[in-house]
Amino acid sequence: VSYIFTAFEKDTGFTVQAYFNVMFSLGDRIEQSVKKCMMRPLPVDKLGLLVELIGAIPLRNLAEEVVALAEHPDKEIRIRVARALGKLLIPETADTLVSLASDEAWEVKAQAVKSLGKLKNMGALDILTKSLFSPFWYVRYNAGHGLAEMGEEGLRRLRKVARQEEDKYARDMSEMVLNDLIFPGEAA
Repeated sequence: VSYIFTAFEKDTGFTVQAYFNVMFSLGDRIEQSVKKCMMRPLPVDKLGLLVELIGAIPLRNLAEEVVALAEHPDKEIRIRVARALGKLLIPETADTLVSLASDEAWEVKAQAVKSLGKLKNMGALDILTKSLFSPFWYVRYNAGHGLAEMGEEGLRRLRKVARQEEDKYARDMSEMVLNDLIFPGEAA
């Protein structure tokens, strides 16, 4: 394992993604190596790969390391943090996802609201509902599906937004998500 991580750190860039498959196949045996590697200064592509790896395996013991990157200056890292937290499904990370749902980049918001839905944290209902009114389609889409994953209260909110007239885009997204639940697999 140490040879793989040494090679990964020295890699000049073109084969970085190939390491993901090798590391993933080793499962949780790489936890300590990932942790050590994340303590070193890494280029964004390598750091992002490690964050994705933590979520994909999942390496739940490294959630703290992922949360520490939530304010990273690079948007791609923040997106990957939100995605990884949605895969780790640790309730204590909800505050980080709430913060990311207010990020300046819509791509980060979209991933954060998707992960909040997966986390099924009832405290996120207001954020998911508000996100249905986002000017960005993917944020609305992920918020709608996030609400659908929250159970009856999420569905109630979707129905309420579907009945309002102030924002047709929020209304249409709510209707689309509700229709997907009634008629799964059918094209709209």
